[in-house]
This record gives sequence, C-alpha cells and structure tokens, in this order.
Amino acid sequence: MKRAIYTLAFALLITGTTLVSCKQTTEEETIQANTDESEGTSVMVKSTTQNKEWEAFKISTDSTINRNEKRIAELKVRMKDSKKTIDSSYQNKVIQLEEKNQEMKMKLDNYKNDASENWDSFKTELNYDMNELGSALKDLTVDNKK
Repeated sequence: MKRAIYTLAFALLITGTTLVSCKQTTEEETIQANTDESEGTSVMVKSTTQNKEWEAFKISTDSTINRNEKRIAELKVRMKDSKKTIDSSYQNKVIQLEEKNQEMKMKLDNYKNDASENWDSFKTELNYDMNELGSALKDLTVDNKK
C-alpha cells in the first residue's frame, strides 16, 4: 500500500512539474501574434493590389509608347515625301522625340516592381514625361504659320 501511495505521489509530482514548467501564452503574446499575422496579411494584400496596378499601368504606358512610335514614323515618312526642304531644326526635334520615347520605353522595362522602389514617384514621373512627349509631338505636327 505504501508503494502505491509513493508511486501515485511521484506521478502527480512529475505531472505537476511538467505542467508548471510549460510556458503558458500570455494575453500580450496572443495580441502580438495576432497583430503580426494581420500586418502580414495587409502587406500581402497591398502587394497584390500594387501588382495589379503595375500591370494596368504597364499596359497603358506601352500602348502610349507604341502610339508615339507610330506618330514619329509618320513624321519621318512625311519628311522624306515632302518636296519642300525640311528645316534641320525640325529633323533634330523629331530625332530628339524619338530618343525620348525610347528612353521612356527603357525606363518602363527596367523598373522592378518591388517594395524597394518608390512606385508612386516612378508612376508620377513617367506619366509627366509621357504627357510632355505627347504634347511635344502634337506641337510639332501643328502648323503655326498663318
């Protein structure tokens, strides 16, 4: 009987020690874990949204660049077909616009869509440059002579 009591007491002692030594998660740790999880989810959602926005922006900008390339090609054909002597400054402007368009295309192709680069400033800068290029192309084709 003594042996059964000692064995039971020893088993309870081991079980109690094991339970006490296991770390119980505190309320703070639970809150921290939930916060970390929700931050990870929001970063993932933001990343997905940014990727979709990037794809739409890239498609739109590519079409604008292609449209500009066609306009520049038309200007070059007009220069060649024209019987009149073409002003060298006009030729230089066409060449500059073509170079600027190629520069925009390279910028777009070289952009890495990740968190290390500032997406908003890139988008704003590229949109501004594309608008300037479009305006310059329109101004070049308008006949200002009256």
